[in-house]
Amino acid sequence: MPIANIVIEFWFSYSIFRHTREQTIWAIAELFPLNGEVWPKEPDKYITDEFDKESKKWIKVERKSSYIDIKGNTINILAPFIKAKDIYGEIIDRLETTGEAGEALVDEIQKGGITDYEGLSRPAQRALNFISGWRRKSPTYTYSQWKATQKKRGNLP
Repeated sequence: MPIANIVIEFWFSYSIFRHTREQTIWAIAELFPLNGEVWPKEPDKYITDEFDKESKKWIKVERKSSYIDIKGNTINILAPFIKAKDIYGEIIDRLETTGEAGEALVDEIQKGGITDYEGLSRPAQRALNFISGWRRKSPTYTYSQWKATQKKRGNLP
């Protein structure tokens, strides 16, 4: 999204990460090359999700970095790498259930540079739909079962 000739990228903090499609694509593009070792650095300008209390919905907002280089001691309950490992591990666990479709999803995002849902192939879109969402599907509910249910509902071609 160009604003004043500056390309503004997406960035999501750990505290608002809900495994939406967009956030999952971002995590695969940004966290996977880092092997989940660190959370991607906050850019100077970015677009993120924010909860609007009036409408009670999540909306997209443009932000500037709030990072200030402060010297001194700070207290954080979690080690910095824990947050990245948490999201990285959760996405890996979810992807393992999707087989080749999940591999296609990761390849298209990392190697193909695709950053939007519409640009993904049909199998990659299906895998993304299956792994997205604020909670994980039941371990007994397989990717194959999910696809069959979606076909019955008319959600899949």
